[in-house]
Amino acid sequence: MIDAIRAGGFVCLLPQVIEPSWGGPAPLLAGFPLNVSFTGLQSHIRQRPRLVVASYWFDPTTYREDGDVRAMSYRPNPPTAYRVELIYWKKKGQWEGRKYRANQPLLTANGSELQRFIVQLTQCGISPDEPTRAMTRESTASAGVFVFESEPTVACI
Repeated sequence: MIDAIRAGGFVCLLPQVIEPSWGGPAPLLAGFPLNVSFTGLQSHIRQRPRLVVASYWFDPTTYREDGDVRAMSYRPNPPTAYRVELIYWKKKGQWEGRKYRANQPLLTANGSELQRFIVQLTQCGISPDEPTRAMTRESTASAGVFVFESEPTVACI
């Protein structure tokens, strides 16, 4: 994974999707991912670089729905100035996502199929000042891990 990122690729953590059978607010939130994670490398002098992750977890208090959209924000734990917002456009059958620092949009992506959409949303990795932690089994427990060795196809900030 480290070699893929060094070569201009990236690591995508495809999240588990909320299932309606889980109970509680799950039927309302069904179809949304549990989390959205961005990956990258953290370098230390005299040490081998390590994989790091910035994970954003669904915040059910931000869920909103109307005739056109279903939307929810994702926040890191502990909270920072960063957040991710996912929108599902019902009539178009299309996902849209944005990553923000404060109220400044850093990136956007969209797509009709959730997994491909998440790949597009996360392919730029972490922002330079984004809080991260070491990637562990815990941070990948509810995700499928995919390693992309090619160059990202979008301009990353």
